[in-house]
Amino acid sequence: MKILLVHNFYGSAAPSGENTVYTAERELLRQHGHTVIEFTRHSDEIRNRGIWGTVQGAFATPWNPFSRRALQCVLEKEKPDVMHVHNTFPLLSPSIFHAIKGLHTATVLTLHNYRTFCAAGIPMHDDVPCTECLDTQSVSPALKYGCYRENRLATLPLATMIALHRRVKTWERHVDAFIALSDFQRDKMVRGGLAETNIHIKPPFYVNPPSPLPWEERESKVIFIGRLGTEKGVHVLLDAWRHWGNGAPQLEIVGDGPERAGLQKSVNGNGIGIGDKISFLGQLPFLEVQKRLRLARLLVLPSLCFEGFPMAIIEAFSLGVPVAASDIGPLPNIVKNGQSGILYKPGDALSFYHTMKEIWDRSDRLCSLGQGARQEFDKKYTAVANYETLIQIYQAAIEHKREQEDRRRSQRKQFDQENIVGFRISTKSKADCINEITDWIENGVKGKYFVCANPHSIEVAGIDPVFDEAIKNADLIVPDGVGLIFASRILGGGIRARVTGSDIFGGVNSELNKKKGHSVFFLGSTQENLEKMRYKMESDFSNIWVAGIFSPPFKEEFTHEENLMMIETINRAKPDVLWVGMTAPKQEKWVYENREKLNVKLLGPIGAVFDFYTGKVKRSATIFQKSGLEWLPRFLQEPRRLWKRNLISNPKFILRVIRYRFNHHG
Repeated sequence: MKILLVHNFYGSAAPSGENTVYTAERELLRQHGHTVIEFTRHSDEIRNRGIWGTVQGAFATPWNPFSRRALQCVLEKEKPDVMHVHNTFPLLSPSIFHAIKGLHTATVLTLHNYRTFCAAGIPMHDDVPCTECLDTQSVSPALKYGCYRENRLATLPLATMIALHRRVKTWERHVDAFIALSDFQRDKMVRGGLAETNIHIKPPFYVNPPSPLPWEERESKVIFIGRLGTEKGVHVLLDAWRHWGNGAPQLEIVGDGPERAGLQKSVNGNGIGIGDKISFLGQLPFLEVQKRLRLARLLVLPSLCFEGFPMAIIEAFSLGVPVAASDIGPLPNIVKNGQSGILYKPGDALSFYHTMKEIWDRSDRLCSLGQGARQEFDKKYTAVANYETLIQIYQAAIEHKREQEDRRRSQRKQFDQENIVGFRISTKSKADCINEITDWIENGVKGKYFVCANPHSIEVAGIDPVFDEAIKNADLIVPDGVGLIFASRILGGGIRARVTGSDIFGGVNSELNKKKGHSVFFLGSTQENLEKMRYKMESDFSNIWVAGIFSPPFKEEFTHEENLMMIETINRAKPDVLWVGMTAPKQEKWVYENREKLNVKLLGPIGAVFDFYTGKVKRSATIFQKSGLEWLPRFLQEPRRLWKRNLISNPKFILRVIRYRFNHHG
């Protein structure tokens, strides 16, 4: 599978769980043999530019056309099966999901936080959980409170991003699967407006952790790992240690943040005498953090907010370290009370102290919780389990993408064609017809074919049931005759221009020539004319291989043996496209009756185009083509062959259309 990973790395000054998850998943996919392409930006790009970097980030957050355009180039070049996005803030923006338009790549977004609908990223206001923006599906509360960095101006770009992408339905139309980190987060995001059926649960994982240290070899200490911000509740943790007093175990606080200075001051300057029990270690290298965690007997998470999924919990579980966590948000579903850790009332230092002291005094019980933590890790958070879940999500996204494309294709068909006396004639432009036919070839669908219809062919179909079926079962019927434009106007339709066999032949070959690696086969005409076509194709479309040519007998019907010979010859050549240059209705009927026996992606019955292309027969001058009179010079040149078509079939068709108009439209 080819996977494009997209991520905006947070600043390198502080560790990020999102960055860690991105890197771990990238390596996991590569280890399993997948082709991984990366498209990344780094917040350091703007942090190092001061105020101008801040302005750049503010303008990029809601919609970044430059990132979208750059990513679109990567998508068009690489054509990945899946685009998996981790973080778009602040430099990428959700506009990147719109780069997928018109492509077949499925999209996946990991919800590392709540920023899709919450400007702060963490649903919290005035140090308490707040879900107003999710519950009301509005950004008004965020602007009212200035939720991002407690600043309304700083909140504005994020609020604009949320409102804009809710308005243009980015999440509904351009993301095929969301990855939530927990059931709790999924439920909140559903309240915010995401479709529950598109949200899959996949927690982070830890690759090759160290083995747990025997319990008796561990130090009698507790550890906190995380950002030192109000939402993390470290001040509650310190208050609990004050209640505990001299009997409290050693507490190591690993991490940094805006509250660090105040927290340290509160410990060292209060005169209670617990300063020697608490160590502020600041930011440490990852391996050093793991070393200290491995030696600990308990990890504490006194969070006051709705966490995403703290990596510290998985790291602790992997090392057999139980967790004491607030009974809030997703934490009760991650830390099983009495199995892999303990829970306490959030924000209540006294409750925290009593819960902690009770379990700490029972070393055997604490050891048992550590064993339960490791069992929980082995069950849910290994790389093996995570990989299986991730691939299942990718497959679900691909299937959702296909279903969406089928639904949109069906909806477009209602508007991209109109009923002219019982035939579904395309209203698409020449370019759109060429693109659709080229997509058939690119997608590898077998046996697609189109028909170039005109008034004469429709009249002949009225007395030839097989020809009628051949036209009506075509995947695309294009208006090759000016009479169909007149008919559309009479019926109030939308056909405004012809799409000829020459248009399709030239346009499709031009597109295939750009993409390289495609092959064609020519069936029909004389051997001499076919040789000229081969020579001219090599000159005009040098990247297309002419896999073969075959000049069939000139007769009304082919024998079974002749049909079998043509089919076997074509299938041995294995072309992508079979161009058929017989006469109508023979060519359309032959294509219809044999399409399932032929191992080709596109069958194109284009008749006289073979002769036009080699110059054997000259098309009418451009002025006649544009004025709808291309038939006139040909009629004057070959009146005996074309008199019935132009003097009988065309008038009969127009009269039939007029009758149809009055019978069906009043």
